[in-house]
Amino acid sequence: MLHAYSQLITCCCSLRMCPPPRIAMALSISSGQEVHQLSRLGGQFQACVKTFSTIANGFGSLYRTSFNADPLTLQIIQVLQESCNLIVYSIEILILNRKEGSVLSSELTNSRLQNENTENHRHIQALTSMNQNIVEIVEGLAMQVRDSSVCHLQTQCLCQAIATQIEMPIPYPAYFFRSLQLTSIKLAVSPSSKSIHEPVHVNLDTQLALKVEGLIEEHGKSGFFRKVHSACITIKVKASGGAKTNSSDTKPKVPTSITLQDIVQPHNEYFSSQFLVSFNTLGQHEIFIIASVTDKAGGCWDTGPQEVVYVDVLEHGAIRRTSFKP
Repeated sequence: MLHAYSQLITCCCSLRMCPPPRIAMALSISSGQEVHQLSRLGGQFQACVKTFSTIANGFGSLYRTSFNADPLTLQIIQVLQESCNLIVYSIEILILNRKEGSVLSSELTNSRLQNENTENHRHIQALTSMNQNIVEIVEGLAMQVRDSSVCHLQTQCLCQAIATQIEMPIPYPAYFFRSLQLTSIKLAVSPSSKSIHEPVHVNLDTQLALKVEGLIEEHGKSGFFRKVHSACITIKVKASGGAKTNSSDTKPKVPTSITLQDIVQPHNEYFSSQFLVSFNTLGQHEIFIIASVTDKAGGCWDTGPQEVVYVDVLEHGAIRRTSFKP
C-alpha cells in the first residue's frame, strides 16, 4: 500500500508541477474530453486506480480465505480493503470521471461492519470514522469543482486523504501470530492421477465418473468463531491449447472450460459428491476440484484445498478396457 500511496502522490505532484501542454488544451476543446485525459497524466492516474484496485482485491481474497480468523482480524481486513476502494473512488470522482460520477456509495465504509455480531474495536471505529470523513470531504469538493478544470484543489484533496490514512495507526491482526481455531478439509478424489505424465485415459464418447470425498477436521482452544454448515465442491474442466474434435482436424479448436458445482451437507464431518464429466475435444485436459465452505451465518469461504486430475481424451473406441485406480 505504501508503494501505491507513493505512486499516487507522484502523479499529483506531476499534475501540479507539469500541467498538460497547450496541444492537449486544443484537443480538449475540439473533442470535449477532459484535458488531463489527453496527456500522459490520464494514463498515470489510471495506473494508480489499477494498483489500488488490485490491492483491494487482494484484501478481499485474504478475507475469504481466513475462515479461522477472529472477528477483529476480519474487521481490520475489511477496513483496509475499503480504504483502498475509497482511494479508487476519490481518484475517479475527482480526476477521471468527474462528470459521469461514480457508483460507489457514501456509506461504503460501514456497510459490512454493521452486520458483524461482535462489538467494534476502538481502532476499527476510528478507521471507519476516518474513511467516512474522507468520503464526505471528497464528495463535497467534487460537487464544488464539477464544472471547472482539474486544478490543485483535487490533487491537494487526494494528498490529504492519503496523509490521513497513513497517519491512522492500524492494529496488527492477531490471526497472523495467534490462532484459536483450526478448521481444515482433506479431499480424496477418485479416479486420481499423480502427474501430467500419468493421466487418466477416457474415450471421447464416454463420460468420466468423478467421486469427491471430504473430511472436515475442527480444533478450537476456546470454542469456535464459526463452524462449517455446508461444503461446496466446484469442478472446472480445462482443455489444453491444442484440443481437437478429431485427429483429422488441421486447426486446433479454441479451448473451452466446463464448470460443475454441488453443495453438500456434512454428516459426522464427512461429505461426498459425484460428477459425470463430459469432454467434447481430444487431447490433454485438467480437472480442478476446489472445495469451499459456508458457515451457519451464510458466509462463503474459500478454504480449499484444491486437487487436480489430468485426463487424456482419446478417439472413439481407442480404449477397449480401462482400469481406474482411486
